[in-house]
Amino acid sequence: GRSNPTKSLKRAAHRLIVQANDARADQVVMLIDEFGRLTVDELTYLADLTNVLVEHRIRTTTVAFGSCEMDMLLSTLRLCGRPDLIGRFMSVLMPFHGVRSEQELAEVMNAYDNPEMAEFPPGSGWSFTRFFWPTAWSAGHRLADYHKQAWQAFAAVARNVKGFEIGAEYWSLAIEHVLTASMNFHIPTAPVSADLWDQAVEQSGFVHTL
Repeated sequence: GRSNPTKSLKRAAHRLIVQANDARADQVVMLIDEFGRLTVDELTYLADLTNVLVEHRIRTTTVAFGSCEMDMLLSTLRLCGRPDLIGRFMSVLMPFHGVRSEQELAEVMNAYDNPEMAEFPPGSGWSFTRFFWPTAWSAGHRLADYHKQAWQAFAAVARNVKGFEIGAEYWSLAIEHVLTASMNFHIPTAPVSADLWDQAVEQSGFVHTL
């Protein structure tokens, strides 16, 4: 804001140096979300910050996340003649995708059944599915058994969109809705219907991503 940029930079660097020293570390990893919204000046500030850390023998690694704005930022840096910032922060671009097939959704749902992948509560040795469906779980029911219903519910909403993807926020909200809405302790069958999955997908807000 109104603070002197040089003083601000020194304060930020000092804080990171202290944290690194306290951890007896010679490397700082910066995780930056919404990276594509940063300006050239802000990226220059970050570059200056990493330079100060290097002077104190602390290496920095930047892992940035963003949407299609990342491509726009990359183009802007090229037009501005700032290959130094590209090399510093955008040397490798890796696309991340949401769930894109019924099989991928089945793998996600299978993780909810596997306590080695998603234990709940922590330290219990139980999976999410077992916690919400204890009696049905004992009878052999698993969340992944319903992956076809789940995929069909998402596909019905995206029926006019070719090659749609389901972001993590949306499939996780839908699964959470199904597990909590069908939670039981006495019924040996898991009451999961196609209508419940339709409701879960609607509640997730997935339609607004299309």
